[in-house]
Amino acid sequence: MYEAYSDYESMMNMAEDIVTRCALGPLQLMGNLELITRFLVPLLVFHFLSYLTLTLIEGIKLYALLQGVEICLERPWRRETMHNLVKEAGIDFKNFGDDLNAAKEHDIKQLIFLVMIWIRVQLKQCSSVGHLHNEVFEMVVEPKLLQPTIVLE
Repeated sequence: MYEAYSDYESMMNMAEDIVTRCALGPLQLMGNLELITRFLVPLLVFHFLSYLTLTLIEGIKLYALLQGVEICLERPWRRETMHNLVKEAGIDFKNFGDDLNAAKEHDIKQLIFLVMIWIRVQLKQCSSVGHLHNEVFEMVVEPKLLQPTIVLE
């Protein structure tokens, strides 16, 4: 996706708009959207890959049921920095500055509850605090991001 002279804010808005419009597409094919939404009754729209169901509930609120988890596609989506998402998971990288060894040891202690040998190997191979931050984000935060979220920075 690209738009000349756009900033990242415009690109995030465009991504939200594309996904929302794609989700609304089947409704528009079914007929008049206003007539459908006026009844405020959940309307089954379509199945995607046999495990994604989109539903129109109360007007134009779009929800997707993905493997038993309800996901709201309504705009605006959450926008949060990678640092804040990792911090919400219990690890604050700002405490370490550029001290890679201290950050590694702290993260190994924080992640011990996962009881996975490969985590230690993955973290030990990191060559910078930024690389370590990304690895922790992918291990701890990404699996928990269920709602549409734009990760910044």
